[in-house]
Amino acid sequence: MKKTIAFLLAALLLLTLAGCGGGSGKKTGDDGVTTTEEPTEPAALTLADDMQVMELRFKAPDAYETVERYTNLGADGTPVEKDLKYTLADGGEFTYAWMRGQDISTIMDPTELESKDFGGQTFRFTEKSGYQLSFAERNGDLYAVSCKAADGQDGAALLDAALAQVSFISATETSIDDTDLYDIRYTIDEALPLAGTAIRVTASPDGTVEKKDVYWSYGESADNLDYTLMIRVFKDKTVESVLKEDKEYEQKTVGGIEYTVLKADDDTPYEYYTQHGSDVYEIRNNGKSGWITSRSDESFAAFEAFLNSISF
Repeated sequence: MKKTIAFLLAALLLLTLAGCGGGSGKKTGDDGVTTTEEPTEPAALTLADDMQVMELRFKAPDAYETVERYTNLGADGTPVEKDLKYTLADGGEFTYAWMRGQDISTIMDPTELESKDFGGQTFRFTEKSGYQLSFAERNGDLYAVSCKAADGQDGAALLDAALAQVSFISATETSIDDTDLYDIRYTIDEALPLAGTAIRVTASPDGTVEKKDVYWSYGESADNLDYTLMIRVFKDKTVESVLKEDKEYEQKTVGGIEYTVLKADDDTPYEYYTQHGSDVYEIRNNGKSGWITSRSDESFAAFEAFLNSISF
């Protein structure tokens, strides 16, 4: 899901972000911008109604097919990143994001970018790989609003229209998702060096959850990860409907649970699917991301123990 960023430009695509280091949860002070005092959103706000990423408030697109909320938590459980991504029927996208303790100069030279003021804040603009991107710094944190236009549409104009509806409030909390994954039960080895946790939830406009992922990342720090383990739940799906058409699978039984398993070239499987009721559960060793994903012996040992702990 963080980083999970080199914020919004990690792979030059939004929401492939994968989260980064932890934070204290404390604000660094006012930057002098006039702030409207409003109550923060409750911690468990329904995804379809959530239109706040920390201090940034916005208006969701009038019509969208899905909304995806991604939250990255540091090792201490403190949120360090939150993104809300809206996908439209015409293929367009809007994303609103926040990352704690970041500034735009770590990504690019802000003096070379066009700037405009929206919501009492200065945004810097750039374009990359079909995305119109805007960034604003506030109280030591970085905010981003982006747009990917459908064919034939003016992305810059659409982004300006979205930014015209943003505002900033004084907020130290934002709605996040928990790590509950419905019927599955598992054990996390507390001796492993947990560097962070990420949660990604996709829902329809009426708030119905379609998919939920939880990622556990291990290593010295969020900037030096060794591997990530993941559980994904596909709501109201069958195993056959979520498998990749161009891949080969085999059947395996682990801990009394029947799995459809992606065949691995080196005979070390890392992707397991099982049906439970009307839902599909995927358990995966995501390994270490880079130009090429790698999976160490250490990651497979942790994954095997993780897999053997699972029950329903």
